[in-house]
Amino acid sequence: VRKLREQREFEMLRAQYGMDNQGNFREQSVTNMQRAVYAGEMSVADFYEKQIELKAAECNGVDDGSSCTRGLVPK
Repeated sequence: VRKLREQREFEMLRAQYGMDNQGNFREQSVTNMQRAVYAGEMSVADFYEKQIELKAAECNGVDDGSSCTRGLVPK
């Protein structure tokens, strides 16, 4: 029973963080941005701006590097 519950919780966490291989990167990003809007962490205007940037980057194949974490490795 415990193992089954842990497996279910693990699957829910994977889905929550977009690691369940359901949908592509854009779909997962939009879903996460929608959650941020609902939680008040992002404005609606920012949501649409980021969505346009995401579509443009996907069409051009260019990564702007905005999602990377800087400063982890000293230069």
